[in-house]
Amino acid sequence: MNNTVIIEPVYPHSLLIHISKLIDGNESILQNEKTFLQKYSSAYSNVDNEVLLLKLAYDKNIVSAFFECNKREQWRKRVLIEKSVNLLVGAVAEKYAVMVVESLMFAFGWRFRLDIVRRWEATDDEKAMFHEKTALERKGQNDIIGQLHIINNNKKLDVSEYMESDTNLSANTTKNSVASDDEDMVRDDSYYNVDPPKASGRESNRKKASISAKKNKSNSVENKQKPEPVLAKPKIEDARYYKLMNIRKKRVLKKAFQGNASSQCEMGDYYAEKDSNHLDYNEAAKWYSESADNGYKRAFFELGRLYDQNPPEIEGAKEKAFNIYKDMAEQGLPTAQCILGMKYWFGDGVEIDFKKAVQWLTKAADQKHEDAIRNLADLYSAMNDIENANKWYKVGAAAGDDYCRRKIR
Repeated sequence: MNNTVIIEPVYPHSLLIHISKLIDGNESILQNEKTFLQKYSSAYSNVDNEVLLLKLAYDKNIVSAFFECNKREQWRKRVLIEKSVNLLVGAVAEKYAVMVVESLMFAFGWRFRLDIVRRWEATDDEKAMFHEKTALERKGQNDIIGQLHIINNNKKLDVSEYMESDTNLSANTTKNSVASDDEDMVRDDSYYNVDPPKASGRESNRKKASISAKKNKSNSVENKQKPEPVLAKPKIEDARYYKLMNIRKKRVLKKAFQGNASSQCEMGDYYAEKDSNHLDYNEAAKWYSESADNGYKRAFFELGRLYDQNPPEIEGAKEKAFNIYKDMAEQGLPTAQCILGMKYWFGDGVEIDFKKAVQWLTKAADQKHEDAIRNLADLYSAMNDIENANKWYKVGAAAGDDYCRRKIR
């Protein structure tokens, strides 16, 4: 039994499409609950259930939490998403909870995937199975999501044909195309970023035999001293997307090539920029690593954050992120300790371990790290340790944290 729920804003269920079309790329419209819900009801017919779901998200302060977290680090967003889903499934079926969260993610431009452990009971009918589709269905839904981005360029999209139900997507894509097995396989591999197939056993053996013969031949010849090959020095002009860079960015790149750690980190930022035409996770990781090797602290965090997004281009990214945060946490950096504690709490890239979560969050909270204090209190509350929960809520309240003050009240 698959006990994992996929949260990713790439499935065009009606709530996501309605919100995207209504806000037209401006999520600030969501701030006024009354105005937005009235506008929503007026714009669409037969959406009473959707309005109730949105009202629930407002009542549980999920929408306001998205605004607070919008400019924060990636790991905070991931924690908020998991908390939101857990909060909503206490009131509605899983599939509706996921619809609400994914719709808000799309509205705020949070384009990443999160797999969370199902900690609640759900029947097959209630489960959010949006992303467990065939290659053909995924291609169809990704095409629709791609078209939705046109809204940000002030081009209106008629999506009425997708409004009736989620099953329309499967029916439409199946009706409009008949794909061969080879075509379907190509689509599937491109979606998952699958490596090319390996050579067959017979071909592989031939290659091994050839390599072995070459080695024996070279060993039989008298070893002679050969000059080391002169490696061509990399040119700045050969950098990825060099032609897209403005004059300032080219100056930063030049300093990065000369070994300036701050400039190297800035080049990592450049290649890691979401929704840009120069996004390249491998290049970003390369420059962040160069900067980190030169002792630039922010580069460590940025590299960990990059790996934490688990891009398919980078193998074992989650494990690399965990190791980076662990190294920094052991050096005593409170933000890294807080992140590590949250990873142990939610099992993000590591097995769930409440004891270690408490340990690392406490280390950060003892250094007066605001988020660590708040999360440590929440963790104790989730563990039903009211005494310690209240203790840390009071510490946070005394430091001026409004969230902790509300919790005490």
